Amino acid sequence: MAHPDAALWSGIRTLCYVEQLKPFSTTLRFREKQRKNSGYSVSLWETAAKFCFLFLVLLCQDRDVIAQYPPGQVRFLETHQLPSSTPPPVITPLSLSRTQTLSQFRLSVAKEFINKASHPEFRFVDGQMYDLQPLTDFLLWVADLPNNPETTAMLKTKTRPLPNWSLLYGRVAQVTDGNGILLWKYEQPEMVLEPKLVRLRNYTLEKTLVDGDIVVVFAKNEGPYSYIDTQHGKSTVSSYDYGKPVTKQQVDLFIQKRPLPAIRLPAQTNASPAQRKP
Repeated sequence: MAHPDAALWSGIRTLCYVEQLKPFSTTLRFREKQRKNSGYSVSLWETAAKFCFLFLVLLCQDRDVIAQYPPGQVRFLETHQLPSSTPPPVITPLSLSRTQTLSQFRLSVAKEFINKASHPEFRFVDGQMYDLQPLTDFLLWVADLPNNPETTAMLKTKTRPLPNWSLLYGRVAQVTDGNGILLWKYEQPEMVLEPKLVRLRNYTLEKTLVDGDIVVVFAKNEGPYSYIDTQHGKSTVSSYDYGKPVTKQQVDLFIQKRPLPAIRLPAQTNASPAQRKP
């Protein structure tokens, strides 16, 4: 038969044992909480490290390797832009009137293109303001010069304003998603033969264009532009920057800061006898 106080003494011993375990239990809970917090921090760092590593792998991969991509799957950095080898559109040659030659037509249209491309006069490209009026005046002056060897020799002594800017005229080949316009650029104003595919970006009327529209602009040459085209190949074309619009305040500040053009005084005709050469 069990002693009547056995149950009481057993309860007292259990209570004392539990009281002794309380500090140990508190320590375990603190360490467990600390471990979870440190584990959470380590987890964040691991996730960030994995993301950076994946980005570097994708950035440094060989873009010309296509075997790892299933057919029809868009590759990293791939766009839906046309290949540079795309054949140009077939344009019906224009018919001239009997009273106008091809040279006369080209001269007339070239002047029209120059005046059209000169607006807006001020552009902002790569953090720098440009005034296109000197280039417009120079090209219109050249257009009125006679086409002969003397003119060619004389132009070699002249400095063309804004040498990195070009007159572009052509037909829209494709309006891309955020990468500008692919444009068929022609060398002659009639825009019929041998165009080249180029990229034009920052054109203000880009969203209003459709394939085949004619674009005439002044734009700054940026050099080659490469992209992965719709045929999973690498295409490279010349790229041009139309420039960003500027405010009236920016134009006024630009005009105030730029140096004044040199003024050439007329030759002196009423010189005194002492001033005249013998």
